[in-house]
Amino acid sequence: DLDGKQLTGYVVGVNLSGTTDKLTLWKMEKGHIVSALINANFDWNASDTVALEVTRSSQGLWALKYNMSGDFQKLLTAGSMSDTSFKSNGYCGLLYTFTPSRAGQLWADDFYAGLPVLDTIPPKLIELKVLNNTTLQLRFSEYISNQSAVNTGNYLINGSIQPAVVKQDTADASLILLCFEKPFEKNLAHTLNISHLSDQNGNIIKDPANQMFSYCPFEALEARPLSENHLVVCFSQVPDTKNVLLKSCYLLKETGNTPDSVWIDKEIPARIHLKFNVGFIHKNQYSLYVHGLYNSNKDTLEPAVLTFFWYKPQPFDVVINEIMADPEPSAGLPQAEYMELYNRTKYSINLSGWAMNIGAQSISFRDVAIAANGYLILCRDTSVFNQY
Repeated sequence: DLDGKQLTGYVVGVNLSGTTDKLTLWKMEKGHIVSALINANFDWNASDTVALEVTRSSQGLWALKYNMSGDFQKLLTAGSMSDTSFKSNGYCGLLYTFTPSRAGQLWADDFYAGLPVLDTIPPKLIELKVLNNTTLQLRFSEYISNQSAVNTGNYLINGSIQPAVVKQDTADASLILLCFEKPFEKNLAHTLNISHLSDQNGNIIKDPANQMFSYCPFEALEARPLSENHLVVCFSQVPDTKNVLLKSCYLLKETGNTPDSVWIDKEIPARIHLKFNVGFIHKNQYSLYVHGLYNSNKDTLEPAVLTFFWYKPQPFDVVINEIMADPEPSAGLPQAEYMELYNRTKYSINLSGWAMNIGAQSISFRDVAIAANGYLILCRDTSVFNQY
């Protein structure tokens, strides 16, 4: 009878005495609380899904561990305490005392009582993020021992470069920051080698654990005119939405105009659309000044000047240069039906808003440009052209 007056043993839970929701390990004797052996700095709320683990060594050392997201691989140690008052047990169970309004609101799963289950699974790197040009963030499948986590010799870039500083997150020991002195070269592939890391049970990561990464800075790449008063600005990363819609962040240097409206592309959020009240002049070059933006990591955009040329397409500027209606036999050409468009001018032409009519069928073009004197292939599967 877990609710009986003769209950003697150890109890883990919350609100046993009706005074606190702090997770606690108690010692009880004949139905009365003798003492609180371990108090966790965790207030269990009604919506929390919690993983709990209580262990006792053969010498009587008790340990209380928990995880607030229900993950047994990432347990936090609330504390430990030695107590040998009761040296044997005959049973264990769950007791939930509740009011009618709380009925059906406690669920328990993955319940186990017995000898400790030994962890023999080594940790795995599950995510690498490039936070800036000198910092990497690593996330592992479980908590990493602090001694191995902060050892700078356990990490090498390109076989020779160690981090200057390693920081392990105090709240989540599966997160590790690597801080380097020399900035990463941008847009180049680098290899991070990780070795000798161990989890909190001594399981060592499989050597070597290699992960490729590249540093791609937050940059404004290009301004492309879609019409005589509509620009799309392409960024290397998705800008933060808090300021990317500010009109003051964009300025046409030749006219001093800022856009009348700004919006984020629905399909590619790294593209921002600008619409101006005053149209661009045919065959004129413009400079767009972009500044004051940052990305989701709060990396600030270097102010950029993007030049673009507005050319209003004329009839027969873009022509159908080739049609492959019957690809068999291919005669050395791709074995696929395709159509080739050719830009006859010395200006880049964007086909956004254009359409091709084939009988009763109309095909609309998205934001795609044909370079000056360039070609564009239309087909169902572009992979067949990779070797050409």
